[in-house]
Amino acid sequence: MTPLQALEKAVVALGGQTATAKVCSTADAPVRQQHVFNWLNRDKKLPALHAVRVHKATCKAGDPVYAWELCPEAFSEGDIAA
Repeated sequence: MTPLQALEKAVVALGGQTATAKVCSTADAPVRQQHVFNWLNRDKKLPALHAVRVHKATCKAGDPVYAWELCPEAFSEGDIAA
């Protein structure tokens, strides 16, 4: 699975781009739906900063997408456990 495919799977598992943006947002750094759109269409990957949050949220949603699938350049297989 490519990082883009992993991100697409995560967006579906979380209920869309807006829901994914909410998962990635923090009080100090809000993320908007437009950011997620850009990750999907321009960047073709999720920034590593958000990989653990997205992983944990997809686990709670029942369709896990692992941080190493989202950002293989930053995480090794098995780095992040549910």
